[in-house]
Amino acid sequence: MSLTPLVSSTTVPFNANVAFNNSWITVKNDQGIPLFAQVVYPVNTLGNNGLTIVTGTSVVSGNFSGFQTITSTVITSLTASNGTVINSGSGINTVTFPANFTINGFYKAIQLSSGSVLAYNA
Repeated sequence: MSLTPLVSSTTVPFNANVAFNNSWITVKNDQGIPLFAQVVYPVNTLGNNGLTIVTGTSVVSGNFSGFQTITSTVITSLTASNGTVINSGSGINTVTFPANFTINGFYKAIQLSSGSVLAYNA
């Protein structure tokens, strides 16, 4: 069966660069079966509110929406926005994150053992 996405006649032409997240499209197929698909794509908001470059081993506090490693990095601890501390008890300090690794979530503090990260402001 071949499938070809077509825009429903009730919508304007689909353009992923315009705000059509969660739009419904009709999928044309050679079986004549009515198929529909919901168009959902992730929206990257990291960096929209600025960032902090974290280096050294001191605790850096803020309101962060994620981190991206600049170099190979070992994290001593992360404090989530709800106060949960992720530290040596979880083994995070035994992981070397490679450069360009992204950590999603909402955090209020980070401490490194080594390396450097971009801390995206929430």
